[in-house]
Amino acid sequence: MEQTISRELYIPFSDQKPSEAVAMWGGAKEDLEIILRTGTIPPVSAYKIDSLYAHRIQKNGLHLYYMTPVLENIRLYDGLLATNLINRYSNFEEAQEELSLTHRVLISKFYAENISIRRPFINIFGDRLTSFHSDTIVKLALDLLSELSEQEIKELKQQTEYEEETVDPLQLQMIKSCLDEADLKKLLKKTIKKKGVIFYCNSKLLDQDIRLGLESDDEILVTPNKMLTTDILIGAQAVTEFDMPNL
Repeated sequence: MEQTISRELYIPFSDQKPSEAVAMWGGAKEDLEIILRTGTIPPVSAYKIDSLYAHRIQKNGLHLYYMTPVLENIRLYDGLLATNLINRYSNFEEAQEELSLTHRVLISKFYAENISIRRPFINIFGDRLTSFHSDTIVKLALDLLSELSEQEIKELKQQTEYEEETVDPLQLQMIKSCLDEADLKKLLKKTIKKKGVIFYCNSKLLDQDIRLGLESDDEILVTPNKMLTTDILIGAQAVTEFDMPNL
């Protein structure tokens, strides 16, 4: 199924179409800027993910990338990987639906939105925000941005699937105590406008070491010994104009 791509918000890295992607992932504007500047793709360690297997992979000198697979296109290149993905579901029809291009775009968009909200704060606080959850940022925005309309609040909560019980009160207090309230409000206003970037991968990705995801049936772990480069990219789709890099 062909995806509707806004040309104004799309940066191509090859002549292939996003609909040909074997996998994709959702990231932040800052990721796209790094990719355009260096030609390399920042691994997940940049987000300070707190998990034992992530640390084990990195300790072994490997880089870690979370991606979501597109079954219909993987089947064209890697039958074994496709079979292993299908076997994680009750039947082929369920796998085909869950791992369809259309569904994977929606999932990648969700992760892009969550990462984009967290990323500016992770850049500021680094290791002090290990396992940092986007709900903490949403809570800050709800507490401090009194000018938000009911519709904006509703959209912000939907964007992150906000659940107040997952807000970390210690992280909340740390952020409030470390940043001036005026600066914090300014950062929040800028941050909540961002929705992220969807990155589409070509079949060269399948030449890398790929493992089935440990946290979810609809993810794969790419663990190369060198950082991935733009060779594996078809293109990048910014979700909004606020997510486009300054070219």
